[in-house]
Amino acid sequence: MRKKFLIFMYGLGLSVIAGFIVGLFYVLQSFLIEFFWHKNVDAFSRPVTNAIILLVIGIVIFLTRKHFGQLPRNFSNVMAEIRQKGTANYHTLLAQMVIPAIILVSGTSLGPEATLVSSTVLYGIWIGDKLRYVEANYAKLKKSSWLMVLRVLLIPHQYRIHREDSPEHRGIFLNKKMTKVVYFLNGVLGFSIVYNLFGEPSLIIRIGDSNWHYEKLGWMLLILLVSYAVGHVYLKVMIEIRKVIQSRIFHEVALITLGGLAIYVSSLLAPEILFSGQHNFHLFTTN
Repeated sequence: MRKKFLIFMYGLGLSVIAGFIVGLFYVLQSFLIEFFWHKNVDAFSRPVTNAIILLVIGIVIFLTRKHFGQLPRNFSNVMAEIRQKGTANYHTLLAQMVIPAIILVSGTSLGPEATLVSSTVLYGIWIGDKLRYVEANYAKLKKSSWLMVLRVLLIPHQYRIHREDSPEHRGIFLNKKMTKVVYFLNGVLGFSIVYNLFGEPSLIIRIGDSNWHYEKLGWMLLILLVSYAVGHVYLKVMIEIRKVIQSRIFHEVALITLGGLAIYVSSLLAPEILFSGQHNFHLFTTN
């Protein structure tokens, strides 16, 4: 019982550390975006400055994809790897905490949530591997020096046992789902602490009080239907455009260049759409 409790508490410590690191990623990308683009959307149209920023980021994307692959890792690909192998490769996690933060400075509409989601899953796998090692070597660690124990507990890239790729594997806790929930919430707590320490703005935007009346609900339904239809058409168009691009452009440099040019033109002609338009969110609360 004591063994399970100590391992559980160790997992709590790892989960809050993971939350801290993910929180630092969010703070970093927020700082970089504000540093290079400021908050005033009217100042986004800077032909030379924007070109330099996008050129540097394009080089970063090319070099990092060559050495690390796609960063951040796609969530669907991570889950597919887990279903196939029982685990996933998380050796580029620290790079995933830095490189996407730099890439987001480009103004791409892909926000930090892509990194947050896949990183949360990958950190969960890392925590499981560390706990698995401690559980398997618990008796040996009890006889080891405290320096050795600290080494095992604190060195992140060593002393791990990957999850077995077999249906018989049950992990080290009887109630794995509850343990995962507790660790996840603990990680969210760590993320929230960092988030608030650095004074990041709330993720919740209050739009204001509603003035809709019952006789206007018909218009609301119409707006929802039209919005759904427009969004569906837009999605179809984007899928077809992607197919056309992928069928004609194969070289990675050409793809990066095309994406950079699209963002560059947008920054000059329609800067409001950069960063998914988040710089215009304040308009929701304008009376």
